[in-house]
Amino acid sequence: YHKNGQKYWLHLEIQPIRDASGQISNFMALERDITERVRTEYRRRLQYKVSQALTDSPTIAVGMAQCLQAIAKVLGWPGAVFWSPQEGQRLRAESAWFATDRDYSLLRTTLEPFSPQLGECLPGRVWEQGQPTWVTLASEVPDDPWHEAARTLGIKAACAFPCKVGDKSFGIIELLSSQTEEPDQDLIQLFSSLGTQMGQFIERKLAEAEIEQQRDFALQVMNAMGQGLTVSDEKGVFTFANAAYARLVGCQPEQLIGRKPHDFAFDEDIPKLEEAAK
Repeated sequence: YHKNGQKYWLHLEIQPIRDASGQISNFMALERDITERVRTEYRRRLQYKVSQALTDSPTIAVGMAQCLQAIAKVLGWPGAVFWSPQEGQRLRAESAWFATDRDYSLLRTTLEPFSPQLGECLPGRVWEQGQPTWVTLASEVPDDPWHEAARTLGIKAACAFPCKVGDKSFGIIELLSSQTEEPDQDLIQLFSSLGTQMGQFIERKLAEAEIEQQRDFALQVMNAMGQGLTVSDEKGVFTFANAAYARLVGCQPEQLIGRKPHDFAFDEDIPKLEEAAK
């Protein structure tokens, strides 16, 4: 670490120095600062881990939980929280991940009832401003119980960024560091990119849930109808049949899926069905 507490990486190569008789008399150390190379590598790994987590996640809850763990582990930071907007312009911690190298139960206990308002503390300010923000808890006195608890447990820096698409924010990711991390502008830009990616994921999952809800409602309406109703694909194969139609033909609704109207018609009515299907 530098004197200011900032982490950096070195490549150290040690070579022996021999005397005239060939015996090792000293060693020579060659150092190279490889901080930028290491940062580039973990940023690339971070993008891959987040993309993989979102691709493999069936729900928003699972996706955010996996993203929190992936980001925190790649960065080597001990904590991460996903704050979700609630009614009344408040945030609620929907998911959190903490490292297992020490007891962070105080953070979990403090986090559960804490619901910051728009503009309040770090996640609230990021929600209000719509931009990533980096703070140093070691030199600032927190004005909320959540960050005071974090500071008590040795958390020295925090960074938060919005998960948004355009101007619409779907949540806030907050990351906690046990080191006095200086603001890393390249990393902040990466957080902005990840926030957009995660915002698009949330937006897509919300749209899928709405479509599924509308579909379920339509099915309930169709099943409640007293008249027989079916839905067929372009080949005339049933993809849906309500209970009333199933009763008419003496089957269970699920027994009709994959079959055609011809299977339940008299021979003399088949030409009429084919004509109606044109």
